[in-house]
Amino acid sequence: MEYSKYDSKSGVILEYSANLNGVKNATICSLFFGDKSNNDNDSSQNQEQKTTIFEFIFYPRILTETEKLKVESYLSIKYGVSLIGEKNYLSSTGTKVWNFNDNKSFNKNVTGIGKDEKTDLFQKQSLNSSHNDIHIGFGTLDSISKLNKENKENETFLVWGNNNGNVVFKKDETDKESPIKKINRVWKIQKTQVNDKNEINTFLIVNDSLFSSQAESKKEDTNIWLAVSSNSSDVFDYVNANYYRGELTQEGKIIFKNIVWDKDKNGSDTFTFIKAPDLFMNYELVEQNCNLSQSGRIKVKVEGGVLPFVLNIQHNGVVTTLDKNSREFEIETPTSGNYDLTLIDNKKQSFSQIIKTNSLDSFEGLLASEWFLNEDSEVEIMPNINSTNTNATYSYQWKQDEEIISNERTLKVNQQGNYSLRIKNDKGCEKTLPFTVLKKTSNHNDVTVYPNPAKANEDFKIKFNLEKPSSVDIQI
Repeated sequence: MEYSKYDSKSGVILEYSANLNGVKNATICSLFFGDKSNNDNDSSQNQEQKTTIFEFIFYPRILTETEKLKVESYLSIKYGVSLIGEKNYLSSTGTKVWNFNDNKSFNKNVTGIGKDEKTDLFQKQSLNSSHNDIHIGFGTLDSISKLNKENKENETFLVWGNNNGNVVFKKDETDKESPIKKINRVWKIQKTQVNDKNEINTFLIVNDSLFSSQAESKKEDTNIWLAVSSNSSDVFDYVNANYYRGELTQEGKIIFKNIVWDKDKNGSDTFTFIKAPDLFMNYELVEQNCNLSQSGRIKVKVEGGVLPFVLNIQHNGVVTTLDKNSREFEIETPTSGNYDLTLIDNKKQSFSQIIKTNSLDSFEGLLASEWFLNEDSEVEIMPNINSTNTNATYSYQWKQDEEIISNERTLKVNQQGNYSLRIKNDKGCEKTLPFTVLKKTSNHNDVTVYPNPAKANEDFKIKFNLEKPSSVDIQI
């Protein structure tokens, strides 16, 4: 079998099958490492070959595909060599300790640890042979797996892979006010355990080959944190994740201790890394719910620091100071705007962040107060709803005086009068916007858009004929 296309220095699992029926002397298996094109295979040349066989397994029959996959999975987990191709990882009993289809987004550099008594496998700590940036092991790190004193029940496995995202720390594009920096690479770890009630604790080490941590952390006065989420989707859940602060070693490695995996017993977690100060917070915006008589809220979760906390909130020129003896709390946001939060812990460490909120009062001004009938004595009216919640649904009620005339999103009017629109969202909150429809006169401002309709990618023009210099806001 040729394996020159693989990087043998990083390790590769090879399989060769042969039908030995009819072969007279089928008692010898020969392995040759060298250049087949060179017939001069003397002993000195063979000594120069640097290929090493870690383990050789021989079966005196052709194996089924499942049997072969069990052997490959055993070798992969034992030596940290990822399988090539779209493959599941199987225990000796056929249990999928890594499901390729379930983990399609995370099948890069798959590595694992685990115990399988039938194959005499007990790999207690491991890192990938070709990308040794992440090192995970049961209990406490030792120089080699055999010396690790941790014990586990049979058929306990942790197997992980990543989405191949980049590892450059950057601020979140959707929240540039936050000093927290994130990377795009996310790992998924799949747990297999006969007794799901037993927690699995490990250490995790980040080698300096993944990202340069020590110099940047010193310069920016930040730490590398490990974030572990029970949500296994492709989008990482930073708000509800559990955070572990790393310890920097003199060798430039970052060690995370006593990590508990799969707390919710769903079989898998995702994890990634962030760069943040000793004290920081994550938050989630909760919309106003008028059905429950609840105003909008900011759900805050504090990481690091020492309790108790002092929280200063500045909004619309008013400063409020609160004492917090919990790492999770909520802040009511009855009106829209910026909430400038400053958190101070018991050691006088501080963390500040501006959080932008958008409550229902942002509907004001999104419907013109005056509309004019055109030459055909009609006008089509459409509200403009600006909301941070892109998934919200709305109902509409149009009235002329006090009579309901439509429940559609747009309204076509052909007579003058006083009208109103009531907009209601799925949380039961509503706003009423009054407006007037008038007959157009020669003195009124004239705005013309042409050509109308315009084709895709075609230029169009807006012509204004105004009575006086005016501020104009154009929304398309």
